[in-house]
Amino acid sequence: MITTRKHIMGVAAISAALGVGAGVWAAQGGPKLIFNGKVASNSVRVINGKAYAPLADFANAQGMIVVPISGGYEIKKAGGATPIVGLRGKVGDVLFDGKWRFQVLSILTVPSYKMKYKATTDYAIYHNIAELEEGVFRPREGRQLVAISCRVTNGRNKMAALWIPNADTRTALADTSGESHPPIAYDLDEAGPFQSKALVPGAKTDFTVLFSIPEGTNFKDLVFTLRTIQNADKGSDARVALPQ
Repeated sequence: MITTRKHIMGVAAISAALGVGAGVWAAQGGPKLIFNGKVASNSVRVINGKAYAPLADFANAQGMIVVPISGGYEIKKAGGATPIVGLRGKVGDVLFDGKWRFQVLSILTVPSYKMKYKATTDYAIYHNIAELEEGVFRPREGRQLVAISCRVTNGRNKMAALWIPNADTRTALADTSGESHPPIAYDLDEAGPFQSKALVPGAKTDFTVLFSIPEGTNFKDLVFTLRTIQNADKGSDARVALPQ
């Protein structure tokens, strides 16, 4: 039996059999799929007495689209950002590793950054390259702050929380000279230290990753590790090309 996430054939056959608005009408030139009184597909095939139509036709009849994902296909609403199966893209792309959807929303170089959340910070990580006073980060002399706004969506079928400490992740800002710069802080709605609030399937959280890099650095990519706190979860690394 087909689901909207994992098989390619059979949606029309199931819909017709259950009588949920789709039917197969035999006509000259071959059978058609009728959905809510309108022709949804002219490409119906009858195999072993069951009618099959392309997923794309069935989705289109409902104002939706078919998107390839890891391990299968997903039917989703048309419009908006389309997930890219894989972990390389550019700002605005939605990258999907089969568990998490990740998107970079914007990137800004700022003279200071005021934290929106009372997120956990690590003095040992930032104190040599930035200052934090009353929730405001400022770069130390000769450095600049880069604030990257991101969105993560839980793509699993169970609750999950994003795990972000530098010691357990490979998140970094890569520059054109081959150097990488780890984040100094995450402005994130936390449920615990260095961990996002728990996200139900399909839920998202927006946050900012903050970096302090030498002035004049030409950044190239953001590498971001998507993982949970579980020891067995080593995570996946998304790489997003940043505008120069």
